[in-house]
Amino acid sequence: MGLEKEAVEFCEKAIRLGLKEENLKDAFVCLGSTYRVLGNYYEKSLEVLTEVRKLFPDYRPVQIFLSLTLYSLKRYSEAMEIVLKNLIDTTDDEGLHNYREL
Repeated sequence: MGLEKEAVEFCEKAIRLGLKEENLKDAFVCLGSTYRVLGNYYEKSLEVLTEVRKLFPDYRPVQIFLSLTLYSLKRYSEAMEIVLKNLIDTTDDEGLHNYREL
């Protein structure tokens, strides 16, 4: 902790320089997450994570960090919707699958 501002600069530079897809996804998630951790940058976090979600809609880590940002913005229903959808989509628990339509 304490190196978040440096992390933002590092992630932004890495993204600008170009990365392979797998690393690019992680760099964007890191950037969005770091903005959220900084506290006063929730909207910037939302912007980054929303954009990367459009680019990589099936990448679950971005979904989870997006939900954390939405929660930080007091958008609780949207945050929980994302978390619950990801839980239902990834669990093998048959009991939870009964609630897929809720």
